[in-house]
Amino acid sequence: EDRADTDPRGTALTQTQLAGLLLRSGDTAAATGTLEALVARLEGAEPPHDAALVSQPRRLLAEAYLVAQRFDDAEVLYRRLLDHLSGTYDGSHPLVAHASCGLASALAGQGHGDAAEARFRDCLGVFSAWGWANPSTVARFRAVASSVGFEIGGGATAESAAPRP
Repeated sequence: EDRADTDPRGTALTQTQLAGLLLRSGDTAAATGTLEALVARLEGAEPPHDAALVSQPRRLLAEAYLVAQRFDDAEVLYRRLLDHLSGTYDGSHPLVAHASCGLASALAGQGHGDAAEARFRDCLGVFSAWGWANPSTVARFRAVASSVGFEIGGGATAESAAPRP
């Protein structure tokens, strides 16, 4: 029996990678459609899949929502992602910082500049310094952070992004 036909895990990684390529190539609508269907399938599976399997497509879907300026939808997904990641990692982990910067971007898009700036202060240095961070995602987060009045230099560290006294 072919697991790909009966278990969403069989194709989840491939579909996530395909959607990531679509998103990076500018086809936000196709990426969003692929990811919405994938996340719904994974979240609705019986027995339920572990949260780690759903995290990557959920994160990419939240990014697609940011690109499409669907800030309310992005906020919901980033909060769910942070709930999951916070149970596994501490706040200084790059995956937590990535999700937190995404949430900050969604908040900024909704006009909540103070909340976005406070969150960027906690996450942008950690995410920017992460060796696996996509440079275009770092640049996008930095541009949004700058738009709400928060900036850090190119050699950012967690310490340089610490709250001001």
